[in-house]
Amino acid sequence: MGSVSLVSAALRRLEGKVALITGGSSGIGESTARLFAKHGAKVVIADVQDELGHSVCNDLKTESASFVHCDVTQEKDVENAVSTAVSRHGKLDIMFNNAGIIEKKHRNQTYSTTTRLSSRKSSVLTSWARS
Repeated sequence: MGSVSLVSAALRRLEGKVALITGGSSGIGESTARLFAKHGAKVVIADVQDELGHSVCNDLKTESASFVHCDVTQEKDVENAVSTAVSRHGKLDIMFNNAGIIEKKHRNQTYSTTTRLSSRKSSVLTSWARS
């Protein structure tokens, strides 16, 4: 009987936690959103792919999953995503900084933009979460 309770506890180890997942509409972000929700987290998916994001939330079949449009290259969008998570759930425990960018027209600039954003993405998201 002890092993059953350990399994139950492990399956709900994120119970009551609030997670914001950038790039959560597809790929690694989507898989993470599904896993976090399975483990009991309230999940806020932040992405530029609105239709896919809403689809993932609907597929999760839980009121604990929500979507917010967020382009991580736009600081106001990041601020809004964090504010949405906190206002909806009262706190933010987990920030999964997963979103990536590709600028199709200017591939040479993509590397420099990605490098610039990667170096400040975590600090920007974390500073908004602390506010």
